[in-house]
Amino acid sequence: MTSGEEDFGFRLRRVRLAKGMSQKSLAEIVRYDTGHISRIERGERRPTRSFALHCDGALEADGALISVYDDLFGRRESTVAEDSPPVTNPITWIMTLGADFPGVSGLHLVSHRELLGILGPVVTSTARAGWPVAGREQALRLWAPMFELTRHLGRSATPRLVFPLALIIARGVDQVVGHSTGRMRAKALLLGSRVSEFAGWMAQELGDDTLALHWTDRAAAMAKEGGDRELVDYCQVRKALIALYGRDGRMAAGLVEHITVRGGTGSRLKWLATLRMAQGQALAADVTGCRRSLERARALADFSLTSMTNTPDLGPSTVPDLTAIVTGGCLVELGSPGEGMRMLESAVGSIPSSSHRSRARFGLKLVAARLAVGDVGTATEELETLLHSVDVVDSATIRKELHDVDVLLRRWAGHESVAAIRPKIAVALVR
Repeated sequence: MTSGEEDFGFRLRRVRLAKGMSQKSLAEIVRYDTGHISRIERGERRPTRSFALHCDGALEADGALISVYDDLFGRRESTVAEDSPPVTNPITWIMTLGADFPGVSGLHLVSHRELLGILGPVVTSTARAGWPVAGREQALRLWAPMFELTRHLGRSATPRLVFPLALIIARGVDQVVGHSTGRMRAKALLLGSRVSEFAGWMAQELGDDTLALHWTDRAAAMAKEGGDRELVDYCQVRKALIALYGRDGRMAAGLVEHITVRGGTGSRLKWLATLRMAQGQALAADVTGCRRSLERARALADFSLTSMTNTPDLGPSTVPDLTAIVTGGCLVELGSPGEGMRMLESAVGSIPSSSHRSRARFGLKLVAARLAVGDVGTATEELETLLHSVDVVDSATIRKELHDVDVLLRRWAGHESVAAIRPKIAVALVR
Protein backbone atom coordinates (compact mmCIF):
# COMPACT_ATOMS: atom_id res chain seq x y z
CA MET A 1 0.00 0.00 0.00
CA THR A 2 1.40 3.40 -1.00
CA SER A 3 0.38 6.97 -0.29
CA GLY A 4 -0.99 7.18 -3.85
CA GLU A 5 -3.51 4.39 -3.29
CA GLU A 6 -4.46 5.85 0.11
CA ASP A 7 -4.96 9.35 -1.32
CA PHE A 8 -7.10 8.16 -4.22
CA GLY A 9 -9.17 5.88 -1.98
CA PHE A 10 -9.76 8.72 0.49
CA ARG A 11 -10.90 11.09 -2.28
CA LEU A 12 -13.17 8.45 -3.85
CA ARG A 13 -14.84 7.72 -0.52
CA ARG A 14 -15.30 11.42 0.23
CA VAL A 15 -16.93 12.10 -3.17
CA ARG A 16 -19.13 9.00 -2.86
CA LEU A 17 -20.38 9.93 0.61
CA ALA A 18 -20.97 13.52 -0.47
CA LYS A 19 -23.31 12.15 -3.14
CA GLY A 20 -25.08 9.98 -0.56
CA MET A 21 -24.23 6.81 -2.46
CA SER A 22 -23.35 3.47 -0.88
CA GLN A 23 -20.54 1.25 -2.12
CA LYS A 24 -23.16 -1.22 -3.29
CA SER A 25 -25.00 1.40 -5.34
CA LEU A 26 -21.76 2.61 -6.92
CA ALA A 27 -20.76 -0.97 -7.70
CA GLU A 28 -24.07 -1.56 -9.51
CA ILE A 29 -23.57 1.52 -11.68
CA VAL A 30 -19.90 1.03 -12.60
CA ARG A 31 -20.17 -2.79 -12.66
CA TYR A 32 -17.36 -3.59 -10.28
CA ASP A 33 -17.53 -5.85 -7.24
CA THR A 34 -18.46 -4.09 -3.96
CA GLY A 35 -15.48 -5.66 -2.18
CA HIS A 36 -13.18 -4.38 -4.92
CA ILE A 37 -14.41 -0.80 -4.44
CA SER A 38 -13.98 -1.21 -0.68
CA ARG A 39 -10.36 -2.31 -1.10
CA ILE A 40 -9.60 0.67 -3.34
CA GLU A 41 -11.17 3.07 -0.85
CA ARG A 42 -9.05 1.57 1.94
CA GLY A 43 -5.94 2.05 -0.19
CA GLU A 44 -5.31 -1.70 -0.44
CA ARG A 45 -5.50 -1.83 -4.21
CA ARG A 46 -4.37 0.47 -6.98
CA PRO A 47 -7.11 1.56 -9.41
CA THR A 48 -6.73 1.93 -13.15
CA ARG A 49 -7.59 5.11 -14.99
CA SER A 50 -10.57 3.32 -16.52
CA PHE A 51 -11.93 2.68 -13.02
CA ALA A 52 -11.39 6.33 -12.09
CA LEU A 53 -13.15 7.44 -15.27
CA HIS A 54 -16.20 5.26 -14.56
CA CYS A 55 -16.45 6.41 -10.95
CA ASP A 56 -16.02 10.05 -11.95
CA GLY A 57 -18.95 9.75 -14.35
CA ALA A 58 -21.15 7.79 -11.94
CA LEU A 59 -20.55 10.27 -9.12
CA GLU A 60 -20.79 13.33 -11.40
CA ALA A 61 -17.41 14.50 -10.10
CA ASP A 62 -16.80 16.71 -13.16
CA GLY A 63 -13.32 15.27 -13.75
CA ALA A 64 -12.14 15.62 -10.14
CA LEU A 65 -11.37 11.92 -9.70
CA ILE A 66 -9.62 11.75 -13.09
CA SER A 67 -7.50 14.73 -12.08
CA VAL A 68 -6.59 13.06 -8.78
CA TYR A 69 -5.68 9.84 -10.59
CA ASP A 70 -3.47 11.66 -13.12
CA ASP A 71 -1.72 13.62 -10.38
CA LEU A 72 -1.01 10.49 -8.35
CA PHE A 73 -0.26 7.89 -10.99
CA GLY A 74 0.12 9.68 -14.34
CA ARG A 75 -2.04 9.17 -17.43
CA ARG A 76 -0.50 5.89 -18.59
CA GLU A 77 -2.53 2.81 -17.76
CA SER A 78 -0.78 -0.25 -16.36
CA THR A 79 -0.19 -3.10 -18.81
CA VAL A 80 -2.48 -5.36 -16.79
CA ALA A 81 -5.73 -3.82 -15.56
CA GLU A 82 -5.55 -5.10 -11.99
CA ASP A 83 -8.98 -3.84 -11.06
CA SER A 84 -10.78 -5.15 -14.14
CA PRO A 85 -13.78 -7.41 -13.53
CA PRO A 86 -12.85 -11.09 -13.81
CA VAL A 87 -13.11 -12.63 -17.28
CA THR A 88 -13.85 -16.32 -17.64
CA ASN A 89 -11.94 -18.23 -20.36
CA PRO A 90 -10.85 -15.25 -22.46
CA ILE A 91 -10.50 -16.01 -26.19
CA THR A 92 -8.21 -13.90 -28.33
CA TRP A 93 -7.04 -13.70 -31.92
CA ILE A 94 -5.15 -11.29 -34.11
CA MET A 95 -6.40 -10.08 -37.49
CA THR A 96 -3.96 -8.34 -39.84
CA LEU A 97 -5.05 -6.38 -42.93
CA GLY A 98 -2.92 -4.78 -45.61
CA ALA A 99 -2.62 -1.05 -46.15
CA ASP A 100 -4.95 -1.32 -49.15
CA PHE A 101 -7.67 -2.83 -46.97
CA PRO A 102 -8.53 -0.29 -44.23
CA GLY A 103 -10.18 -1.52 -41.07
CA VAL A 104 -9.24 -2.41 -37.53
CA SER A 105 -5.77 -3.64 -36.63
CA GLY A 106 -4.66 -5.41 -33.50
CA LEU A 107 -8.07 -6.97 -32.77
CA HIS A 108 -8.08 -9.86 -30.29
CA LEU A 109 -11.00 -12.23 -30.62
CA VAL A 110 -9.73 -15.81 -31.15
CA SER A 111 -6.33 -17.43 -31.17
CA HIS A 112 -4.15 -17.09 -34.24
CA ARG A 113 -3.96 -20.87 -34.56
CA GLU A 114 -7.74 -21.18 -34.35
CA LEU A 115 -8.20 -18.43 -36.93
CA LEU A 116 -5.94 -20.22 -39.38
CA GLY A 117 -7.73 -23.48 -38.71
CA ILE A 118 -11.11 -21.95 -39.52
CA LEU A 119 -10.24 -19.66 -42.42
CA GLY A 120 -6.93 -20.95 -43.71
CA PRO A 121 -8.27 -23.50 -46.23
CA VAL A 122 -10.45 -20.87 -47.86
CA VAL A 123 -8.21 -17.81 -47.73
CA THR A 124 -4.86 -19.41 -48.51
CA SER A 125 -6.26 -21.33 -51.46
CA THR A 126 -7.02 -18.05 -53.21
CA ALA A 127 -3.33 -17.29 -53.51
CA ARG A 128 -2.64 -20.38 -55.60
CA ALA A 129 -2.15 -19.90 -59.30
CA GLY A 130 -5.02 -21.16 -61.43
CA TRP A 131 -7.63 -21.29 -58.68
CA PRO A 132 -10.33 -23.55 -60.18
CA VAL A 133 -13.81 -22.20 -60.94
CA ALA A 134 -15.33 -24.86 -58.69
CA GLY A 135 -13.17 -23.63 -55.80
CA ARG A 136 -14.27 -20.04 -56.33
CA GLU A 137 -17.92 -21.09 -56.44
CA GLN A 138 -17.45 -23.06 -53.24
CA ALA A 139 -15.85 -20.04 -51.58
CA LEU A 140 -18.82 -17.83 -52.50
CA ARG A 141 -21.19 -20.47 -51.17
CA LEU A 142 -19.29 -20.31 -47.88
CA TRP A 143 -19.02 -16.52 -47.63
CA ALA A 144 -22.66 -15.74 -48.52
CA PRO A 145 -24.28 -17.54 -45.53
CA MET A 146 -21.50 -16.31 -43.25
CA PHE A 147 -22.41 -12.78 -44.30
CA GLU A 148 -26.11 -13.36 -43.58
CA LEU A 149 -25.26 -14.64 -40.11
CA THR A 150 -23.02 -11.63 -39.51
CA ARG A 151 -25.77 -9.24 -40.65
CA HIS A 152 -28.18 -10.92 -38.25
CA LEU A 153 -25.62 -10.60 -35.44
CA GLY A 154 -25.29 -6.90 -36.28
CA ARG A 155 -28.85 -6.24 -35.14
CA SER A 156 -28.02 -6.82 -31.50
CA ALA A 157 -24.27 -7.26 -30.95
CA THR A 158 -21.46 -4.77 -30.46
CA PRO A 159 -19.79 -3.51 -33.67
CA ARG A 160 -16.46 -4.29 -32.01
CA LEU A 161 -17.32 -7.93 -32.69
CA VAL A 162 -19.32 -7.59 -35.90
CA PHE A 163 -17.07 -5.20 -37.84
CA PRO A 164 -14.02 -7.53 -37.83
CA LEU A 165 -16.21 -10.40 -39.00
CA ALA A 166 -17.44 -8.27 -41.90
CA LEU A 167 -13.85 -7.44 -42.85
CA ILE A 168 -12.86 -11.11 -42.90
CA ILE A 169 -15.76 -11.91 -45.21
CA ALA A 170 -15.01 -8.87 -47.41
CA ARG A 171 -11.40 -9.97 -47.74
CA GLY A 172 -12.43 -13.48 -48.71
CA VAL A 173 -14.88 -12.24 -51.35
CA ASP A 174 -12.20 -9.84 -52.62
CA GLN A 175 -10.01 -12.83 -53.41
CA VAL A 176 -12.77 -14.34 -55.54
CA VAL A 177 -13.25 -11.03 -57.38
CA GLY A 178 -9.52 -10.80 -58.10
CA HIS A 179 -9.35 -14.31 -59.57
CA SER A 180 -12.56 -14.19 -61.64
CA THR A 181 -13.95 -12.82 -64.86
CA GLY A 182 -17.39 -12.67 -66.49
CA ARG A 183 -20.42 -13.92 -64.58
CA MET A 184 -18.36 -15.26 -61.67
CA ARG A 185 -16.73 -11.86 -61.14
CA ALA A 186 -20.11 -10.08 -61.37
CA LYS A 187 -21.58 -12.45 -58.79
CA ALA A 188 -18.66 -11.88 -56.44
CA LEU A 189 -18.87 -8.11 -56.95
CA LEU A 190 -22.53 -8.11 -55.93
CA LEU A 191 -21.79 -10.00 -52.72
CA GLY A 192 -18.70 -7.90 -52.07
CA SER A 193 -20.63 -4.67 -52.47
CA ARG A 194 -23.25 -5.76 -49.95
CA VAL A 195 -20.57 -6.82 -47.45
CA SER A 196 -18.75 -3.49 -47.93
CA GLU A 197 -21.97 -1.50 -47.41
CA PHE A 198 -22.59 -3.43 -44.19
CA ALA A 199 -18.99 -2.83 -43.08
CA GLY A 200 -19.58 0.88 -43.65
CA TRP A 201 -22.56 0.79 -41.34
CA MET A 202 -20.60 -1.05 -38.65
CA ALA A 203 -17.76 1.47 -38.98
CA GLN A 204 -20.26 4.26 -38.36
CA GLU A 205 -21.53 2.39 -35.32
CA LEU A 206 -17.93 2.29 -34.08
CA GLY A 207 -17.84 6.08 -34.36
CA ASP A 208 -15.46 6.34 -37.34
CA ASP A 209 -17.28 8.32 -40.04
CA THR A 210 -14.19 8.50 -42.28
CA LEU A 211 -13.91 4.73 -42.33
CA ALA A 212 -17.68 4.44 -42.80
CA LEU A 213 -17.53 6.66 -45.89
CA HIS A 214 -14.57 4.68 -47.25
CA TRP A 215 -16.43 1.38 -47.07
CA THR A 216 -19.64 2.91 -48.40
CA ASP A 217 -17.81 4.38 -51.40
CA ARG A 218 -16.12 1.02 -51.91
CA ALA A 219 -19.52 -0.67 -51.91
CA ALA A 220 -20.83 1.79 -54.51
CA ALA A 221 -17.82 1.20 -56.78
CA MET A 222 -18.21 -2.58 -56.61
CA ALA A 223 -21.98 -2.35 -57.14
CA LYS A 224 -21.48 -0.11 -60.18
CA GLU A 225 -19.05 -2.57 -61.76
CA GLY A 226 -21.35 -5.46 -60.89
CA GLY A 227 -24.37 -3.71 -62.47
CA ASP A 228 -26.41 -3.15 -59.29
CA ARG A 229 -27.73 0.39 -59.74
CA GLU A 230 -30.02 0.11 -56.73
CA LEU A 231 -27.15 -0.55 -54.36
CA VAL A 232 -25.20 2.36 -55.85
CA ASP A 233 -28.12 4.62 -55.00
CA TYR A 234 -28.61 3.03 -51.59
CA CYS A 235 -25.03 3.96 -50.73
CA GLN A 236 -26.11 7.58 -51.16
CA VAL A 237 -28.93 6.91 -48.69
CA ARG A 238 -26.35 5.54 -46.24
CA LYS A 239 -24.10 8.59 -46.69
CA ALA A 240 -27.11 10.80 -46.03
CA LEU A 241 -27.57 9.06 -42.68
CA ILE A 242 -23.94 9.79 -41.80
CA ALA A 243 -24.59 13.46 -42.63
CA LEU A 244 -27.72 13.45 -40.44
CA TYR A 245 -25.75 12.27 -37.41
CA GLY A 246 -23.35 15.11 -38.16
CA ARG A 247 -26.36 17.47 -37.96
CA ASP A 248 -25.89 18.53 -41.61
CA GLY A 249 -29.46 18.46 -42.89
CA ARG A 250 -28.75 20.26 -46.16
CA MET A 251 -26.04 17.80 -47.12
CA ALA A 252 -28.25 14.84 -46.22
CA ALA A 253 -31.11 16.13 -48.38
CA GLY A 254 -28.76 16.96 -51.25
CA LEU A 255 -27.25 13.46 -51.29
CA VAL A 256 -30.60 11.77 -51.97
CA GLU A 257 -32.65 14.40 -53.80
CA HIS A 258 -31.87 12.99 -57.26
CA ILE A 259 -33.04 9.52 -56.16
CA THR A 260 -36.42 10.84 -55.00
CA VAL A 261 -37.24 12.42 -58.38
CA ARG A 262 -35.59 10.09 -60.89
CA GLY A 263 -37.79 7.77 -62.91
CA GLY A 264 -37.08 4.07 -62.96
CA THR A 265 -36.02 3.91 -59.31
CA GLY A 266 -37.64 1.14 -57.26
CA SER A 267 -40.32 2.27 -54.82
CA ARG A 268 -38.51 0.90 -51.75
CA LEU A 269 -35.31 2.75 -52.57
CA LYS A 270 -37.24 5.90 -53.40
CA TRP A 271 -39.14 5.53 -50.10
CA LEU A 272 -35.91 5.24 -48.08
CA ALA A 273 -34.39 8.20 -49.92
CA THR A 274 -37.53 10.28 -49.33
CA LEU A 275 -37.41 9.54 -45.60
CA ARG A 276 -33.78 10.70 -45.47
CA MET A 277 -34.79 13.79 -47.46
CA ALA A 278 -37.50 14.59 -44.90
CA GLN A 279 -35.06 14.20 -42.01
CA GLY A 280 -32.57 16.51 -43.69
CA GLN A 281 -35.27 19.09 -44.34
CA ALA A 282 -36.40 18.90 -40.71
CA LEU A 283 -32.85 19.61 -39.52
CA ALA A 284 -32.67 22.53 -41.96
CA ALA A 285 -36.01 23.86 -40.59
CA ASP A 286 -37.69 23.46 -43.99
CA VAL A 287 -41.19 22.81 -42.63
CA THR A 288 -43.01 22.83 -45.97
CA GLY A 289 -40.46 20.65 -47.71
CA CYS A 290 -40.32 18.19 -44.83
CA ARG A 291 -44.09 17.72 -44.65
CA ARG A 292 -44.26 17.29 -48.41
CA SER A 293 -41.55 14.61 -48.29
CA LEU A 294 -43.28 12.81 -45.43
CA GLU A 295 -46.55 12.72 -47.36
CA ARG A 296 -44.72 11.28 -50.34
CA ALA A 297 -42.95 8.70 -48.16
CA ARG A 298 -46.29 7.51 -46.77
CA ALA A 299 -47.59 7.05 -50.31
CA LEU A 300 -44.48 5.05 -51.26
CA ALA A 301 -44.42 2.90 -48.12
CA ASP A 302 -47.10 0.46 -49.28
CA PHE A 303 -45.04 -0.46 -52.34
CA SER A 304 -41.62 -0.42 -50.75
CA LEU A 305 -41.27 -4.00 -49.53
CA THR A 306 -41.48 -5.75 -52.88
CA SER A 307 -39.93 -3.32 -55.31
CA MET A 308 -36.17 -3.73 -54.90
CA THR A 309 -35.17 -6.45 -57.33
CA ASN A 310 -31.57 -7.25 -56.35
CA THR A 311 -31.40 -6.08 -52.75
CA PRO A 312 -34.74 -6.56 -50.96
CA ASP A 313 -33.06 -6.61 -47.55
CA LEU A 314 -31.41 -3.19 -47.67
CA GLY A 315 -32.59 -0.67 -45.13
CA PRO A 316 -33.97 -1.36 -41.64
CA SER A 317 -35.50 -4.83 -41.49
CA THR A 318 -36.59 -4.95 -37.85
CA VAL A 319 -38.70 -1.78 -37.77
CA PRO A 320 -42.33 -2.48 -38.79
CA ASP A 321 -43.25 1.19 -39.34
CA LEU A 322 -40.16 3.22 -40.16
CA THR A 323 -42.30 5.90 -41.81
CA ALA A 324 -44.11 6.61 -38.52
CA ILE A 325 -40.82 6.72 -36.61
CA VAL A 326 -39.20 9.15 -39.04
CA THR A 327 -42.38 11.25 -39.12
CA GLY A 328 -42.47 11.41 -35.33
CA GLY A 329 -38.83 12.42 -35.14
CA CYS A 330 -39.29 15.12 -37.78
CA LEU A 331 -42.31 16.55 -35.96
CA VAL A 332 -40.33 16.78 -32.72
CA GLU A 333 -37.48 18.48 -34.61
CA LEU A 334 -39.93 20.95 -36.16
CA GLY A 335 -41.45 21.94 -32.80
CA SER A 336 -44.51 19.65 -32.56
CA PRO A 337 -43.36 17.22 -29.84
CA GLY A 338 -46.83 16.14 -28.74
CA GLU A 339 -47.84 15.07 -32.23
CA GLY A 340 -44.44 13.48 -32.77
CA MET A 341 -44.62 11.58 -29.48
CA ARG A 342 -47.97 10.03 -30.40
CA MET A 343 -46.53 8.85 -33.72
CA LEU A 344 -43.50 7.35 -32.03
CA GLU A 345 -45.37 5.55 -29.23
CA SER A 346 -47.11 2.90 -31.31
CA ALA A 347 -44.27 2.55 -33.83
CA VAL A 348 -41.55 1.97 -31.23
CA GLY A 349 -43.78 -0.45 -29.34
CA SER A 350 -43.99 -2.71 -32.40
CA ILE A 351 -40.22 -3.24 -32.66
CA PRO A 352 -39.28 -6.81 -31.60
CA SER A 353 -37.70 -7.03 -28.15
CA SER A 354 -34.78 -9.01 -29.61
CA SER A 355 -33.78 -6.10 -31.85
CA HIS A 356 -31.69 -4.28 -29.26
CA ARG A 357 -30.18 -1.83 -31.74
CA SER A 358 -33.50 -0.62 -33.16
CA ARG A 359 -35.21 -0.54 -29.77
CA ALA A 360 -32.39 1.51 -28.27
CA ARG A 361 -32.10 3.93 -31.18
CA PHE A 362 -35.79 4.67 -31.66
CA GLY A 363 -36.70 4.23 -28.01
CA LEU A 364 -34.36 7.11 -27.23
CA LYS A 365 -36.18 9.25 -29.80
CA LEU A 366 -39.42 8.54 -27.95
CA VAL A 367 -37.78 9.45 -24.62
CA ALA A 368 -36.61 12.74 -26.15
CA ALA A 369 -40.16 13.44 -27.33
CA ARG A 370 -41.57 12.75 -23.86
CA LEU A 371 -39.05 15.13 -22.32
CA ALA A 372 -39.98 17.78 -24.87
CA VAL A 373 -43.59 17.68 -23.61
CA GLY A 374 -42.49 17.54 -19.96
CA ASP A 375 -43.38 13.91 -19.19
CA VAL A 376 -40.25 13.34 -17.12
CA GLY A 377 -41.52 10.38 -15.09
CA THR A 378 -42.43 8.21 -18.07
CA ALA A 379 -39.29 9.28 -19.92
CA THR A 380 -36.96 8.18 -17.11
CA GLU A 381 -38.84 4.91 -16.63
CA GLU A 382 -38.43 4.04 -20.30
CA LEU A 383 -34.84 5.21 -20.29
CA GLU A 384 -34.07 2.85 -17.40
CA THR A 385 -35.15 -0.14 -19.54
CA LEU A 386 -33.32 1.14 -22.63
CA LEU A 387 -29.91 1.38 -20.96
CA HIS A 388 -29.51 -2.40 -21.14
CA SER A 389 -29.95 -2.33 -24.92
CA VAL A 390 -27.58 0.64 -25.19
CA ASP A 391 -24.97 -1.40 -23.34
CA VAL A 392 -25.51 -4.54 -25.42
CA VAL A 393 -25.15 -2.92 -28.85
CA ASP A 394 -22.27 -0.58 -27.87
CA SER A 395 -23.09 1.86 -30.69
CA ALA A 396 -21.47 5.28 -31.18
CA THR A 397 -24.57 6.65 -32.93
CA ILE A 398 -26.85 5.42 -30.15
CA ARG A 399 -24.55 6.92 -27.53
CA LYS A 400 -24.92 10.20 -29.41
CA GLU A 401 -28.70 9.88 -29.10
CA LEU A 402 -28.23 9.13 -25.39
CA HIS A 403 -26.03 12.18 -24.97
CA ASP A 404 -28.73 14.35 -26.53
CA VAL A 405 -31.26 12.91 -24.08
CA ASP A 406 -28.87 13.61 -21.19
CA VAL A 407 -28.66 17.25 -22.28
CA LEU A 408 -32.46 17.47 -22.18
CA LEU A 409 -32.51 15.92 -18.69
CA ARG A 410 -30.43 18.78 -17.29
CA ARG A 411 -33.56 20.94 -17.30
CA TRP A 412 -34.96 18.67 -14.58
CA ALA A 413 -31.75 18.11 -12.60
CA GLY A 414 -33.66 18.39 -9.32
CA HIS A 415 -36.22 15.74 -10.25
CA GLU A 416 -35.73 12.57 -8.18
CA SER A 417 -35.90 10.13 -11.10
CA VAL A 418 -33.51 12.29 -13.14
CA ALA A 419 -30.99 12.45 -10.30
CA ALA A 420 -31.15 8.66 -10.02
CA ILE A 421 -30.60 7.87 -13.68
CA ARG A 422 -28.04 10.45 -14.79
CA PRO A 423 -25.10 8.64 -13.11
CA LYS A 424 -26.06 5.50 -15.05
CA ILE A 425 -26.16 7.52 -18.26
CA ALA A 426 -22.70 8.89 -17.48
CA VAL A 427 -21.34 5.36 -17.24
CA ALA A 428 -23.03 4.32 -20.50
CA LEU A 429 -21.55 7.32 -22.31
CA VAL A 430 -17.93 6.60 -21.37
CA ARG A 431 -17.87 2.99 -22.45
